[in-house]
Amino acid sequence: MNFLSDTERIRYSRQIVLPDIGEEGQLKLKRARILIAGMGGLGTFSSLLLAEIGVGFLRIVDRDIVEHTNLHRTPLYTTKDLNRAKVEVAAERLKRLNPELVVEPFACHLDASNIEELMEDIDIVIDALDNFETRRIINRESYKRKIPLLFAGVGARSGNLAIFNLKEDSLCLDCLYHGILDDELETCDIIGIHPALLPIITGIQIHEAIEVIIKGSSILDGSLLFIDLNSLNFDQIPIHKNPICPVCSTENYIQDFESINDYRVLDICGGDNYMFVPGKKKIFELEKIYNDLKSLYSISTKGKLAVTIDFTNNIKITLFKGGNVLIRGSSSPENAQQIWDTLKTKISG
Repeated sequence: MNFLSDTERIRYSRQIVLPDIGEEGQLKLKRARILIAGMGGLGTFSSLLLAEIGVGFLRIVDRDIVEHTNLHRTPLYTTKDLNRAKVEVAAERLKRLNPELVVEPFACHLDASNIEELMEDIDIVIDALDNFETRRIINRESYKRKIPLLFAGVGARSGNLAIFNLKEDSLCLDCLYHGILDDELETCDIIGIHPALLPIITGIQIHEAIEVIIKGSSILDGSLLFIDLNSLNFDQIPIHKNPICPVCSTENYIQDFESINDYRVLDICGGDNYMFVPGKKKIFELEKIYNDLKSLYSISTKGKLAVTIDFTNNIKITLFKGGNVLIRGSSSPENAQQIWDTLKTKISG
């Protein structure tokens, strides 16, 4: 990792020639270790750019599978990938694009039980999430470890970007978004997402990630960039550290989030989708689960990181290696719980 090969010099020659990158900057990109949290529209575009520019290591995390509703805005997925774990498909595509890239896929729900493992040996975090519960967990761990966090959020035809934890006294995500509850926000299935917005937002996000990796600075430090496609306005709004922020302005930020022992259910974007996530770290032995279920149900897809079964004609269930379970087609959280309780009795892994 201390030099560029002749092939790399040719491959990245059009960016090495840029005076603020050069061969030294390209080496920094090659050594960079980046976590991408979320592999939907934002995460797929971001990972694609990072693989193309020659970043050496990506750890990608997502709890979901590829569905039809993803295909209009996710450049790594096709109809052949339906019902497969997003991170498994993404890792394959990214390695095909750049064989020198090291990709670590984690098919799990990111929470207090695994955040320390996922953030280990990471230089920068790309926030490509769609909920603030998980963002707060990432923000707290990023602040504790002094790892820059590049935030991006999109909805309909607008989006915003910011960078947190860049310097010792920088503000954090909770300074700006403390108190926002996911239940109060409109979801993507209600307001939609214009696909043209994503390459714009992620292009800027990854440009600033490169600036941080090479120079240790970003023009977004201390500001929120708001982008509106309807008006084509780009507004950079100053933001300031909250003197009573519960994360970065107190001594309490090192406290862990409370974890629970049992599974809990989350209402996932899409109306009739429910995700069961373990309170503590759990790894499914998918081969055992597959053997337990293959004589009982039709197996829709079987991969290294997820198995999807047709539970009934209308209900599909995906079990992820990272311990989370996605139930699609259920009429209510209570009905989803009954389905999961039934399935648990039939698996040994």
